[in-house]
Amino acid sequence: MISENPTIAPEGGLPAGEAGAEKPEKSSERPAEKSARKKIVFVEAGSIASEQARDVAEGRLTETAEKMKGFTGFFRKIWHQNLAYEYRRQKEIKKVKKEISEKDNIFASETADRKAHEQTMGALVERFSGEYEELVHTELGEKKPEIVEAEIKKQVQDLVRSYAMGEIDEANFKEERKRILARLKGVDTGHADVRLKTLEQDYKDGKLDKKSYQEQKKQVGADFRKGRVEVAEQGYQYADNLFEVAKEVRQAVEHGQKIEEIDLDFDVTVGKAKSGVRTEAQFNTVDRIIDKIHGKSWGLINETTIAIAYTALLQVPERLGRSKIAAWFTFGGSALLGGGIAGLREKKRVEEERRLHFREMAKGKTFDTEKSPRRKEMEEYRYETREANDLADALENSLYIKKEGGARELRDLTQKELETVMAHLSEIESRISLSDRHRIDLISYSDTTRVAQEQLRLDLLRAQAKVDIRKILNKEAKIVKHGPEFDYKLEGVIGAPDIKKYLESQEMQDLKDREAKQDKLAYWIMGRRMEKGFVIEDIEKHHGAFTEQGTHEYAKWDFIRAGEILDAMDASEYTDEKLLGKGLNIPAGQSLEDFLQSLKDTRIKNLLEGDKGIENKDRLFSKMRNNRAWKKAMWGVGIGLAVGAVAQEGAAFFTHQEGLVEGWVQGRKGEVPAGGEAHYTPLEALRRWWSQDYPHVAGGNLREVILDPNHKIFFPEGIDLRFNKFTDKFELLRGGKVLNSGIDFNEDGGLTDASKKALAEQGILIRDPQTTSVVTEKMVESRTGNRLLEEHKDYILDNSHRISRGPWLENDTPTPDGNELKLMGDFQQDGTYRFSVDHMTPDGSKHAGLSPDVRALMAEGKLKILLSMSRGTQNQVFEVNIDSTGHAIINPNTELGKIFIGGNGTPKFMAKFSEVAEVTGAKGAAERVQIFATAVGEGLDTSPETITNGVEKVTEQFTSTRWDLPADWRMDPPFIIPLVGRKPLEPAESKKLAERTATYYGYEGMLARESYRERMSPKILENKNIDLSGDDSAMVKEYLDKQNQSYLKELTELLQGTKPMNNSVETVIAIPSYQEGSNLEKTLRNYAKLKNRDGFEIVVLENHPRDKDRDNSAGVMEKIKKEYPDLQLTHLYKEYDHKPFIGEVRKNLADAVLLRKQQAGINKSIAIVSNDADMEDISENYANDIADTFKKNRRLDALAGQWDFPPESFKQYPLFHATQRLWHYFTIAFRYNYLNSPELSGCNSAFRSGIYAAIGGYNEKSNLGEDLEMGWMIKEARGYDAGRLTYLNRAWLITNPRRTINKMLSGDRFIEQHKDFHVNEGVRKTSLEKILREKKDFSDEDFGKEVQSIYSFYDRMKKSKSGWIEDVYVDKSFDRAMRFLGVTYTTRNGEVVIGDMAKMKRGLENYQNK
Repeated sequence: MISENPTIAPEGGLPAGEAGAEKPEKSSERPAEKSARKKIVFVEAGSIASEQARDVAEGRLTETAEKMKGFTGFFRKIWHQNLAYEYRRQKEIKKVKKEISEKDNIFASETADRKAHEQTMGALVERFSGEYEELVHTELGEKKPEIVEAEIKKQVQDLVRSYAMGEIDEANFKEERKRILARLKGVDTGHADVRLKTLEQDYKDGKLDKKSYQEQKKQVGADFRKGRVEVAEQGYQYADNLFEVAKEVRQAVEHGQKIEEIDLDFDVTVGKAKSGVRTEAQFNTVDRIIDKIHGKSWGLINETTIAIAYTALLQVPERLGRSKIAAWFTFGGSALLGGGIAGLREKKRVEEERRLHFREMAKGKTFDTEKSPRRKEMEEYRYETREANDLADALENSLYIKKEGGARELRDLTQKELETVMAHLSEIESRISLSDRHRIDLISYSDTTRVAQEQLRLDLLRAQAKVDIRKILNKEAKIVKHGPEFDYKLEGVIGAPDIKKYLESQEMQDLKDREAKQDKLAYWIMGRRMEKGFVIEDIEKHHGAFTEQGTHEYAKWDFIRAGEILDAMDASEYTDEKLLGKGLNIPAGQSLEDFLQSLKDTRIKNLLEGDKGIENKDRLFSKMRNNRAWKKAMWGVGIGLAVGAVAQEGAAFFTHQEGLVEGWVQGRKGEVPAGGEAHYTPLEALRRWWSQDYPHVAGGNLREVILDPNHKIFFPEGIDLRFNKFTDKFELLRGGKVLNSGIDFNEDGGLTDASKKALAEQGILIRDPQTTSVVTEKMVESRTGNRLLEEHKDYILDNSHRISRGPWLENDTPTPDGNELKLMGDFQQDGTYRFSVDHMTPDGSKHAGLSPDVRALMAEGKLKILLSMSRGTQNQVFEVNIDSTGHAIINPNTELGKIFIGGNGTPKFMAKFSEVAEVTGAKGAAERVQIFATAVGEGLDTSPETITNGVEKVTEQFTSTRWDLPADWRMDPPFIIPLVGRKPLEPAESKKLAERTATYYGYEGMLARESYRERMSPKILENKNIDLSGDDSAMVKEYLDKQNQSYLKELTELLQGTKPMNNSVETVIAIPSYQEGSNLEKTLRNYAKLKNRDGFEIVVLENHPRDKDRDNSAGVMEKIKKEYPDLQLTHLYKEYDHKPFIGEVRKNLADAVLLRKQQAGINKSIAIVSNDADMEDISENYANDIADTFKKNRRLDALAGQWDFPPESFKQYPLFHATQRLWHYFTIAFRYNYLNSPELSGCNSAFRSGIYAAIGGYNEKSNLGEDLEMGWMIKEARGYDAGRLTYLNRAWLITNPRRTINKMLSGDRFIEQHKDFHVNEGVRKTSLEKILREKKDFSDEDFGKEVQSIYSFYDRMKKSKSGWIEDVYVDKSFDRAMRFLGVTYTTRNGEVVIGDMAKMKRGLENYQNK
């Protein structure tokens, strides 16, 4: 047991007299001071400033869930929170950095309070000035202070000397300081003067020519300007105590000390600090690549731009643009890229949001869980953190006793208490170690502006604790508590077995209460001690053996010793050392550092492992992040596909593509030019597939294929029919590609049924055959009979045979230009008829890829002449072989010659068709042939022996069939244009800011300003200038529709039995009433004297908690109705199952008014007036003035009327009068100086019904201040347009001062008049008449307190006090109010010191004597 407590110096310094007393065992021990040499410390804080700028910028880009709704929200999610996010982020970071630099305030973008900046910089300097190793977090990346180079040190010394001697002022000092910072940072300010002088001398000496001199001179100027800019921008990046040291030296000089006597040989060091908030994004390699690309491109490279660029790139080569493979490759690539990049960016953004959320929470910020689903989700993955102050308090309170003036004493520690101390210390050490090592936050702070200070406190405390614990263990702690060191141990007095025996006795076992056991044991120890005559000499010496003080001192130590024994017993440690008090110990064989490290290791393991451990949280977060990334990738492809399809449909109007919408508007195309290809959008392709409406090749220049002289087939250009002699089938080709290889014809030239079916399945349309008749005129010869056929009947039957023609080898041209023209025939001198094909060329016969060599066939003897007697017998032919020379001879004396050679005197060849052919095979009984050339003659339709009778018209017929082939078409896949939106984190706010409004007014339940817009109608959010002065029925309906259905049902039931609202009503006076029966009658009688009763109605909501007795309010209203039947008075009664806040009551009342308006079918805007039930007097034109003001000013949304207290109350209570006037004057001046528009008051204000609905109505959770919030929300909705609210002086009323006077009489201040009115039932029952029967004289002292309370109330709103209002507005308004009142004053450190009050007192006396 350590019986003495060393006094610890404030802020963790060494105990008095202990400096240099011991050699430190480890570097965490503060070394002995060498001398009183001053230390100048520079701490680079650039990293802290950069992280602060990033945090603020990213925080500004968060948006509420309400903003993400609706049409506007949809595009905000795409543009603000996705495509343009990185650009906006970089821009905002740059903006914040500029604000920090210009104001030389690291918190410039969060608060104008420079004091917070100075405190942070001071904390950094103090941390890097200390000697403890724990103060610099090297594992985090901080750099320990190092001695600066000699040149910089000399600059510092010279600067301090110059300032101390008065050679430069503070402004010049700061400029020179910037130069030193530039040197530290490595920024070259150019030393322009020296460089210029050197250049000039070199130029004069001829070392430089004129051109070089001018160029180098120009560069010196550029370097100088660049250096000045960099110094200006980076001046805030260092914390230092240079000016503070310089001021101390100057003060010494001013007090007479010579500068030569002052040691200016400072230790000048420079270190590098990191932020106490640690969390950084845990990026993998891909994340880092994405982050780098985004940073360099300011976010312009994203999934959308990459997908578009990729698609555009692949469209450049024409051949790729027309390739189906390329199109789908483009589609797949853009889908992969667009979706992939979207997923990777989402993964990165989620990690960044995690960083922001963790950092903001570590900075003491908070958020509304009900309105922030993204934050709520992110909170699930946040590590368990402890506040720095809580950690410090736990360690400090367990190890030290705080004394006045900030001093500390070591506690008297038992072994168990030491273990508690070590547990607290290891908790701090383990959290700091993990935070530094992994860049995470396991420690949080109370506020952004307090991070550095709280970190300093924690680091100092843990370092000092190690020193003091070591002293305790080494038994080096010195007493200060009761004098010399006491040594109260039981060794030699009581043996350990005796203690064990007594502890196990029935007497002790029967006791269950710990304190009772300790008392019993202490009494037993005292008995044993007295039996042995054991005394403590120091107690005897200081207090005496039998003095009251001595007895008390003995009893105290007996009790302490008993407690330690019981602790040992609880831990089952029945060792002599534990029971007899051998002192405090750590495990044998371990140093303090080893023991602490073992505790740290255990705690670190606990923090890392387990369901709530860091590792599991990371795993869960990684899973969530990956899921979001995959969903975003898929969503990106889906959305990109939809957007691309829509864009493609629009583009179809201007491109070769055919779109679904284009088809509806401009009609659809059924044909495609020959050789062309149709391009369809996916939607149009889907429609055509569903309806089987495929395109066909357009006719254009049809190509004729002759199967036989009586049957032709017409194809579009590019289509061919070719006979395949190996399959004995025809092949249909397009562009050399076989479409169908199994086409077959009947003997009559028509398609077989199987071929028709196969072609139909391929989309080939066979049009109905068309019969064409050709009429010609010819000489008619009569004959007596067909002598020719009769004479040659046998020959014809034996030598003619049937053929089946293949394709005509027309040289693949529509006009004959090849071998088809080179069949010649003529009579020879010997009377024979000779056919000649010797002019045919090897390549002059082509068709659809066929190109037989005629010359080779001729040489091989495979060519024949086919002769047809008539058109009707063209498939029954005679064959004549063509010899190798290309000739075929027909002798007129042969039977064949006799058939085909005729004429009357002149020989004539009478064959109808003479065709050059090659036999390619057989088809049934017919030969399959392909035709190279055809000659058409007269034919043998009649006997060659004729008698001419004249001219006769002859009609010849042939059949033609058109084949419409399906055109080539393709569906062009849409480009993937991923326009993916994302919901951002919702804003977090400082705990101070969240509590600001409530703290400001002392009310609970008020909304944070950031949540105002979430309650508002989208219509007013989209158009802040929306006109609500006319028909507002749509806005009212929208508001009521948003309410809970059960709530609307309650309102409807509330209105049952009431008369409908009169259409003439322009103003509704809404009054909440609770236990106001005694005041209500007077209030209603005041309304009865108002003019134009048709224009206004009064709605009173009697709100009544179920557990309270109801007063006579209902009877009062019935009485007034009978007395004033033309007064439109509506009584509503609602019984609550709880004590409702005034915000809920006023909401119920105003909502009931809106519902009455809606039920009556009144569409026009009406004025809803807020009054109280305890009114004393009112203007007769009150309602008319309010209605007229709204009519004359359509832009007006709300107004505040004048209100005051009864003159009698001022006469009876002059202190109340003076204080009320001071507050009144202040609000007038403050409205003029700062607000530019009035605040609304529940006792006398009015607003349009439409604006009430648009802003979301009253805040039902507000217990007070609901009227103020109405005005604030209107201002927010209207963009703080001062013209939307006005003050109407002529709409005045007098209200009851009971609550205020009652407060002041009870000792509270005037400014607290609303503090507990909502729960103070007694105030409601206090009558004004009773109050006015008493009188209280004016007191200077009480007036001073009232003035101070009003000043303090508004003083805390100043920015210099971490508020949000510029100091000048508060100070100026208060000054004007005091001058109006006639009081002089001064302020010192927030305290108001009143001077002359004579003028005010004279005014009070004059008022009382009126």
